[in-house]
Amino acid sequence: MDMTAPFAPLFSPATGALLRTLAGTTKPLTGREAARIAQVNPSTAWATLAKLTEAGILEEQRAGRATLFLFNRDHVAATPLLELLRMRERLFDQIRQRIQDWHLQPLHVSVFGSTARGDGDSNSDIDLLVIRPDGVRPEDERWRAQLDNLAEAITRWSGNHAGLAELDRAGVRAILAERNPIERNVQRDAVLLFGTSLQELSSK
Repeated sequence: MDMTAPFAPLFSPATGALLRTLAGTTKPLTGREAARIAQVNPSTAWATLAKLTEAGILEEQRAGRATLFLFNRDHVAATPLLELLRMRERLFDQIRQRIQDWHLQPLHVSVFGSTARGDGDSNSDIDLLVIRPDGVRPEDERWRAQLDNLAEAITRWSGNHAGLAELDRAGVRAILAERNPIERNVQRDAVLLFGTSLQELSSK
């Protein structure tokens, strides 16, 4: 899955960016506004908006000389399109759900790096930081099975390899004190998926 444009195998980046822009508001936008917000070339934007309007996915309105576009939420394709546009968030939801079902619950799980920032491509790893619960050994078979099953599931769900960085509570204190690369990435752009923040863990 390309985290910058997860929908790219299904429709063009320009189409996805414009749909995301218009689906994200209930305010009609001019073609110029939609192109600027979506960061799409104006001529490409106009051609794409015309096709989406012809298909009924967008509604066209007139305001004086201006042409305004509005996402048609009543269209039969509206719900499937919205799901496609939020594939990254859906992936996070599925990871959360899988972890909630674990017998040995982690203290913390966050996604960091390019996936968290939304700028990874189909070759990027989906990097997770997992903090092992107190009293559970790294070699515990049940714990290792949970991690392995999660990594395999993430690859099935996304097509990307899962990179799991595993620590215990002492390891959290160490990376926060050392200011190492994992800590910098986590502090800058991590998305907490489960459990307690690293700062809270390190203070206990």
